[in-house]
Amino acid sequence: MLREKYIKRIADLLAWIESKVRNLNCLNYYDINITSETFFADLLNLVFDFELINRNEQKSNSPYADLYDPKRDIYVQVTSTKTTKKIQDTIDGIETFDGIMPTTRVIILLLTDKPVFRTEFRTCSISFNKSTDIYDIKMLLKHISTLATDNLRDIVEYLEKNLDAVNGSEKSICSEEDTIISIIEHLSESDNISSDIPSIVDPEDKINRRFSEFSEILKQQYADHFIVYGIQAMMVNDSLIKDEVTQKKIGNYLKHISIEHLDAHNQNPIAALDSLVVFFDNLISSNHRRYDRGAIRFFLVNQIIICNVFPNEIREAVL
Repeated sequence: MLREKYIKRIADLLAWIESKVRNLNCLNYYDINITSETFFADLLNLVFDFELINRNEQKSNSPYADLYDPKRDIYVQVTSTKTTKKIQDTIDGIETFDGIMPTTRVIILLLTDKPVFRTEFRTCSISFNKSTDIYDIKMLLKHISTLATDNLRDIVEYLEKNLDAVNGSEKSICSEEDTIISIIEHLSESDNISSDIPSIVDPEDKINRRFSEFSEILKQQYADHFIVYGIQAMMVNDSLIKDEVTQKKIGNYLKHISIEHLDAHNQNPIAALDSLVVFFDNLISSNHRRYDRGAIRFFLVNQIIICNVFPNEIREAVL
């Protein structure tokens, strides 16, 4: 499920690039019109594990190839012009560079749909395959879909950070699924708290005795939020928290931090819960992202039931 979410998000953002290029081309604006070549260098480095650098940062308006990987001897031209002449001119131009060898590879990244090239491209000093060395956005996405989940996450984060499309209303508020994923990822990666707090899993005792004054409010909050967030939260939880070590790590973190907030609010679980929602919203927020506070609240209320939030410490529980 997580892979599918990442791939769909990458597809949406790459489609935005393609759409923007297409619209600008209609106005006869054919330059690389998303952002600097460095954007594509870093993106392709994530996708293919290249080490591309922006040649235009070293040489003003470097002709024929925008990017270069010196370790693998790969030149990349990023363009929205998809004519045979454009590609042949690129190949001819790169073959005039110093140090060109038969192992030198040339890649063309088209920011528009790749047409069917019926003619063969002439080469003298390098090898070039029109089937494998000309990429468009769809081919790029197809390759991305084969990557590991961690790589997909890195690509999503990179695209969201760098594309203008995600700085406006499209990214004004994250989905409940994204919100819960962000919380779990943060808790799973945190090394701040590792010691265990001896406790007893007894939600009935906690809700009905320990927090009897607030029991009806807690039950109602769980019921109300489960309708909206319950299924997504359970699916994300099952997808991301699969091993006992991660479960224990998350549980210990939540136990420690929730006890601190409960103590700060004189054992009032509603006030402490409100405080925890704000705490986690601030904790996971980045790049102007606004997370769904309702999803944060349901995650925490559910953890109250599981007894990770406001744990029944052995000294407090009724045995």
